[in-house]
Amino acid sequence: MRMKLPAYHDVCASLDRINSTYDASGGHALLCGMLVVNVSTPMLSWVKELVIDDTAPADLDSYQNELLQNIYEMARCQLQDTNLGFELLMPDDSSPLSVRVNALSLWSQGFLLGLSLAGIGKRQAIPPDSAELISDFARISQAEHNNNADQEDEMAYLEVLEYLKVGVLLINEELQPVRQSSRLSQ
Repeated sequence: MRMKLPAYHDVCASLDRINSTYDASGGHALLCGMLVVNVSTPMLSWVKELVIDDTAPADLDSYQNELLQNIYEMARCQLQDTNLGFELLMPDDSSPLSVRVNALSLWSQGFLLGLSLAGIGKRQAIPPDSAELISDFARISQAEHNNNADQEDEMAYLEVLEYLKVGVLLINEELQPVRQSSRLSQ
């Protein structure tokens, strides 16, 4: 059975309650960026980045703690899913396209920040394909959309969303060569 990420709006509301500056997309992306550099990134490192004040993870209520724990575990599992089950935490398709494009931008920004916080490039050289994707993600992080959506805009959004998903998986594979080698030997 495929695991499903929590609803975007539920995660946004929970992050608001802990005074996070991240929305659901940015918070999820931050975690994914940290994990693709270091799959052993502790949940606590991510949670500390999410909160802007002195709120300690121990101060989270049980719902918030469980929600964040689920997102953390799902991100780790999805990034290692050989069936390419990785999903981005985004607003649903009924949200206005401008909201979804903004979430793509925030997701890209969060992912890039997560890569940086986890020390990308400090331990090893960034493979050329990953470097190119990271550059593309930086451009996507600047995306904006006006409110005049048409079918072409919707298709472009879906293509960029899929590009981000596949790109994250490629970066993950290139930065986790030990795991990749162990898969090949199975």
